[in-house]
Amino acid sequence: GAGSAGRLFEVLRLQRGYTYGASSAFTSNLETGYFHAASSVQGSSTKESVALFKEIIDHFADDYDQKKLDGVKDSMLRSNASAFETSASLVNMLSRIRNYNLPDDYVAKEEDVVNSMTLNDIKAKAAEYLDIDDMVIVVVGDAATQLKNVPDAKLIKAI
Repeated sequence: GAGSAGRLFEVLRLQRGYTYGASSAFTSNLETGYFHAASSVQGSSTKESVALFKEIIDHFADDYDQKKLDGVKDSMLRSNASAFETSASLVNMLSRIRNYNLPDDYVAKEEDVVNSMTLNDIKAKAAEYLDIDDMVIVVVGDAATQLKNVPDAKLIKAI
């Protein structure tokens, strides 16, 4: 996660130059939630990029430190503040509160949760939810040139 401050961006963009962007996030709705990570990479770096995604996600908890947690907390709290800056963002926040049947003090409670998160909490959740062996990796591109770049893939029909 964390956009340009995240580890995926740091490695794939800044260190390797494979992409203009890479990110990950947890997404949820009323019924379910999931983790996703994505990037558009040059075809010639597909194999290395897939390997890096797997490595970074698999070692997330090992590489996560207090400085990163503090940065994420700051970003989340600033994001909450910006939810009240425009009419559109306010409507979005109020819609979320209504759609999820959240209490009126949801924003304050969410900020309390964010402020109370510890490094051990994050590492425990990462161990629980970021199991690379349970993830589906989707590679989109020219099958004629890209299938060879993911030799250990469990394939569905290429289209």
